[in-house]
Amino acid sequence: MNTEYFGHARKSWPLFLIYLALHWMLLVQCSTSASAAELKLHHVQITSSGSNGMLGMLTLQNGIFQAGDPVSDVNPGYTDALTGNGPVGYVGTYRYFNNGQTVEWQYGDPNHQPQFVLNLIVACPSGANITGHLLVDQFADNGLINVKVDEVSVASYSGSTTGKPDLQFEWGTKSGNPMPNVAGTLHRVKLTWKNLNSLAPVLIALSNGTFVVADPANITGIVTKPWFNLFRYLSAGTAVEWSFGSSTTGIDGEVDLAVKCTSSVLSGTIQVAGSSDASLGVEIDGVSIRSYGITASQTFNWQIPPPPTNFFWRNASSGENNYWQLDRTGNSVSIVNSGQLLKVTDLNWKIVAAADLFHQGTTDIIWRNTATGDIVYWDVKDGDVLGAGYISTVPDQNWKIVGSADLLHQGHVGLVWQNTSSGDIVYWELNGATLIKGDYIKNVSDLNWRITAVTDLFHLGSTDLVWQNTTNGDIVYWTMNGISIASSGYISTVRDRNWKIVGAADLFHQNHTDLIWQNSSSGDVVYWDLSGAAIASSGYLYTVPNLQWNLGAVR
Repeated sequence: MNTEYFGHARKSWPLFLIYLALHWMLLVQCSTSASAAELKLHHVQITSSGSNGMLGMLTLQNGIFQAGDPVSDVNPGYTDALTGNGPVGYVGTYRYFNNGQTVEWQYGDPNHQPQFVLNLIVACPSGANITGHLLVDQFADNGLINVKVDEVSVASYSGSTTGKPDLQFEWGTKSGNPMPNVAGTLHRVKLTWKNLNSLAPVLIALSNGTFVVADPANITGIVTKPWFNLFRYLSAGTAVEWSFGSSTTGIDGEVDLAVKCTSSVLSGTIQVAGSSDASLGVEIDGVSIRSYGITASQTFNWQIPPPPTNFFWRNASSGENNYWQLDRTGNSVSIVNSGQLLKVTDLNWKIVAAADLFHQGTTDIIWRNTATGDIVYWDVKDGDVLGAGYISTVPDQNWKIVGSADLLHQGHVGLVWQNTSSGDIVYWELNGATLIKGDYIKNVSDLNWRITAVTDLFHLGSTDLVWQNTTNGDIVYWTMNGISIASSGYISTVRDRNWKIVGAADLFHQNHTDLIWQNSSSGDVVYWDLSGAAIASSGYLYTVPNLQWNLGAVR
């Protein structure tokens, strides 16, 4: 199908993104622009000596803190743990800070001049410079602070002052040696041991996944890329090794690893030497996975905890936007996190879908303007809008985006469209936010039928289009093989027209698809738990009595 079928056209960024940029104007300053798909990891190291102060603060106006270690004081006993005012994404030493937020650390006392090294992992658009400012308390006469990016010195300050030197910087990253842009989602793996009494090493090797960073727990290992001290890049199959304990006394301890993995299961081997009553516990992303008794060697398959389900809400009268994160708690589902997104007062903008366009473990909220036809996305993580971009424009408002999926199994997230006037159904294949091509699927001339969810009912790796008839209430599905209909079937009938299917998810993480319903009269939100196309159970979630709130997307 020719993409001009939609009246598709490239154009300058719409007013919506200009509006968003105004919200960020004081936070983000980029020397070059790049899409969210082009983020690169960099090692930032700050070294200080001769500082009499108690506080250091580093703010990035371009770039995102991904992880940081505790400050290493050359004179032990005077350095406190890393703190910060951003949301904590990785417990303990691993932190996630958005643009404009500050990493803060404390050290020393007025009578002590500590020497410290602070290491951070920072993500920044490819080809862009890391910009911001560094604020450190008072320096002695011989005070010195130095900043390196990817092992290249990029900024420094020396001398004394009674104030707080504010080191403005633009750290060029083009000529540095950035960490490889490893595919997958970043996870925190925490290993906790008890009553180990051996000096023998512990070795852990991944058969899938990649170590990105490890905190200081006497880590040694085969380092394939020499990041200074704590920061390691080790490909799958390479072991991380550390030593601990003594030959006579059993000890307790822990080590944190940041791992990127494209699979839902992290696999590998672990080898521990120690006393027979010792044990090793494993957590991934703060969730206890399992506990081992110590043996010579273990092969593991650690199931990575699935992320919570996101509900994205939009208020049709105020322009407010909220999010809920729902997760399983025992045999029920509850809201584990919620908050506000940026407000968009132009009520022509509607949330129409949610996906991970760039395969980077975040959610992209897809918006459509009902006046201009512009289509844009917000890249969102835990309520923070990390980026935004333009996709395309489809002026014909008869065309509706009804969901997202990778119909062609090319590793590309695409958009499914339905024309409410002609009944045509088409598919856009996207590479990130770039339209590759459009494909025609089928025409459904009965305009009472509306696609209400795009999901995988049978968990076979295929895509199912769920249909709801606005007249008789019938609910059916198509199972797709690419852009061809492989099979179809009946699910159920709901006569009350106030009930609308608004999305699909696996709320209970049990390989069942849950259809999410919202009642436009009562504000009730409920789910159907499906086993294939059969209703296994159903349940009540919440009531949102303000009927101006519409559930725009579920992911």
